[in-house]
Amino acid sequence: MPNAIINKTGNKCHKVILIGDSHARDCAPKLSNYLDTSYEVTGYVSPGAGLEVITNLVNKELNHLTQEDLVVVCGGANNITYSMVQSPS
Repeated sequence: MPNAIINKTGNKCHKVILIGDSHARDCAPKLSNYLDTSYEVTGYVSPGAGLEVITNLVNKELNHLTQEDLVVVCGGANNITYSMVQSPS
C-alpha cells in the first residue's frame, strides 16, 4: 500500500494529487510550498511500483476530483524488461 502524505488541510478550493514511485518521494511537501493556501496537496508514494500500479492508483482517485483539480503522475522505467529495449539501428 502506498504511503499517503497530506501536506495542507482546511478549506481548500483545489486538490493536487501527486502519485508515483520512489522518484515522487518528498515531492508533495515541496510542491505545496510553491502553491498558495487554496490548494490541498496529497502525495501517494509506492516505491518500486511499475507504471501499471501507479496508473491504477490514479484511476481510483479520479472519482474524487473535479475539473478544478490536478493529478501529477511520476513513474520510472523499472518495469521495462531487457527484451523490450531495442538496440539503435
